[in-house]
Amino acid sequence: MLRNAKLRSKLIVGFIAVASISVIIGFMSVLNIRRMADADQALYQNDTAPPPAITHLVVDFQKLRVASRDLLAAKTTLDKEKFQNEITELVHDLDRSVDAYAQRQLSPEDRKIFDEFLEARKEYAGWWRMR
Repeated sequence: MLRNAKLRSKLIVGFIAVASISVIIGFMSVLNIRRMADADQALYQNDTAPPPAITHLVVDFQKLRVASRDLLAAKTTLDKEKFQNEITELVHDLDRSVDAYAQRQLSPEDRKIFDEFLEARKEYAGWWRMR
């Protein structure tokens, strides 16, 4: 069929074939770019965003440790009240940080570790209230 066709027809068919291949490649590229953007967002949420939140938790724990030390070393009632208020404020900040971190999508391993942390924190809070 193509042997008997004019050169003009052959060129048009060839151009349409190359153009259709380009359209298919472009369509597949757009689909894959969207999949890559979704994977990139998941990567950011799971691997890049959590470390600063965890660092904030660690800093809060350190501040609590220091404030507790200062409370135990305080000599006057005014100093004791000051450090007690500081500890209360840090505990509320820690609660907000933990609640914000709990809203994240975590991998099953990270979720298990976080749940263990929450259980240990509940046990500690119960122990602390008993004192």
